[in-house]
Amino acid sequence: MSQNIKGKSNKKKGAAELFIRVAKAYKESDFDSLYTELRERFSEVAKYLEDNTSPERLREERELPIIALLEALQRITSTWRSKYRQEAVASTTHLTPAIESIVRENFIVSRKYEVIEATEGKYCVYGSTSNELVDLQSKSCTCRKFDIDRIPCSHAIAAAYKANISVYDFVQIITPHVIG
Repeated sequence: MSQNIKGKSNKKKGAAELFIRVAKAYKESDFDSLYTELRERFSEVAKYLEDNTSPERLREERELPIIALLEALQRITSTWRSKYRQEAVASTTHLTPAIESIVRENFIVSRKYEVIEATEGKYCVYGSTSNELVDLQSKSCTCRKFDIDRIPCSHAIAAAYKANISVYDFVQIITPHVIG
């Protein structure tokens, strides 16, 4: 859950650490004080927590015997798994919505390029502001976005289209270094 908090806090430093302190508070007064601090410093995190659970619910379940607490955690994770499984079944793509969105944006940009095959698997991609070299075999581009993000940049998509290769063959399902 602290990883979700990092994402919801827009990478603001200290959000996940404060959340962990809230979650580990032994006294109700400490919990209330820390949660108030969390709400004031990281309102988006507090909104996420309130939308997905409530401080009262966390506090109630924290006071349960360990077996009941484990059952409550199992119920929560089962609910999440079910939700994400339903989203995956309803998906019309092989990618997550965030990655699919990036690929689509890059595809739109890629349509503006002129592409010439330099050698087998290597393509020169000419744009109005830059020219890049794409190596489809090594899954790299001189713009470095493809190399670092592991998601085809607009240049790689243009080259893949020229080579008549599905762009989805080039998406590496590893957490990208940068998404944005």
